[in-house]
Amino acid sequence: MTRATLEHAFAAESLDELFERTAHRQYAHQLSFSTVVSLLEAVVFRRQPSVNSAYKHSPTDIPASLSSLYDKLNHTEPGPTEALVRHTAARLRE
Repeated sequence: MTRATLEHAFAAESLDELFERTAHRQYAHQLSFSTVVSLLEAVVFRRQPSVNSAYKHSPTDIPASLSSLYDKLNHTEPGPTEALVRHTAARLRE
């Protein structure tokens, strides 16, 4: 039940659409917003101890380097992050 709820809340397609609507300066050519969220989700829910570990042990091939991932994390605009919180809360209420 918990896994299905999280999969619904963090559905990749809806996260990528959210990013496209809310990001002004950032782009997602190789590293999608949903991939970044997925890696952070692994850390937040303690499946991995760090972003580095989540990256290295990802079940999918990530089409960007670890340094590119950290660069994206360090330069994430507030808009997509704020929208992610609102979006996730709304999806969890469904």
